[in-house]
Amino acid sequence: RLALPGLESPGVGGTSPARKAHPGAASVSRVNFDVDELISRLQELSNLARSKQPARATPISRFSTIHTLQSRHLGQVPVTIFSNGLLLWNGPLRRFSDPACIAFLHDVMDGFFPSEFKHEFPDGVVFNVSDCRKRPYEPAAKKNTSAAGLISRVP
Repeated sequence: RLALPGLESPGVGGTSPARKAHPGAASVSRVNFDVDELISRLQELSNLARSKQPARATPISRFSTIHTLQSRHLGQVPVTIFSNGLLLWNGPLRRFSDPACIAFLHDVMDGFFPSEFKHEFPDGVVFNVSDCRKRPYEPAAKKNTSAAGLISRVP
């Protein structure tokens, strides 16, 4: 389990039910989570988002129809879990101590879709999780695209 320093505790009006259950928390909250539990919560939220999609009848011939899921408003978010933080889409890395990462973790561990996605994906989010927790994130080395770097590559 990881214990991470967090944000200042919000007022009572902005807390989720799970956060209210810890009245002894001082001005700094902590996110305690197990990576397996985080992955499980992300999968549960993904399943919930899929189940909330309305079925749409699609005619396949004059006499029959099939029911498919209408998923045009359903967000697909790749999440990669490293030992030193999370990567959403292709970055940048959200270190476990970053406020944005802590807010994301609080929402997910409390059973809510992350609030940062509520405007872009109001119907929910499907998380595509990659588990790389055994290694830290290391950004790829940038290629030298300066004029001197390009000239040095010319034979």
